[in-house]
Amino acid sequence: MFDSPEGPIRCELKAFLRATVPPYQALSYMWGQPSPTFKIFINGRTFTVRKNLYDFLLAARRNSWISTWIWIDQLCINQENLSERASQVQDMGTTYEDAEEVLIWLGHHGWIGDVAIEKMRNEIFSTHEWNEVDPDGDVHHAIMSNPYWTRMWIAQEIHLARRICILC
Repeated sequence: MFDSPEGPIRCELKAFLRATVPPYQALSYMWGQPSPTFKIFINGRTFTVRKNLYDFLLAARRNSWISTWIWIDQLCINQENLSERASQVQDMGTTYEDAEEVLIWLGHHGWIGDVAIEKMRNEIFSTHEWNEVDPDGDVHHAIMSNPYWTRMWIAQEIHLARRICILC
């Protein structure tokens, strides 16, 4: 996906027939506010993305989260073509179901990082109830109060995923 660890973000966009799609990851995230925007390059052409996606792309490039092709709605769907957009929305379930992994991007939150994600993983796989008092309430609250969890679409994106990876 990326051609260099520094400098502008440069990506390759390629269309595949559903029957010939190579292994890929699908991104589940919030678009965020319409501004500020940032420039990236797709197939050598300038493309504008919102801050949350730009932050993800920068973090993914730094941390090597992208192991295959990645499907990102803002980049893979022509948002100005209403017919294409409607068709793609109808296929979203299949898109997430067929992905090798769904990456859940909670956004750039600085201090949360790996410690919070590890804590969340421990809570998911323990008998700890989510509504019990959390001695590290600031971390737990920061993760669980993230606006990402209020999106209606995430139920489908997470439910259909073969595997998920939560990132911030």
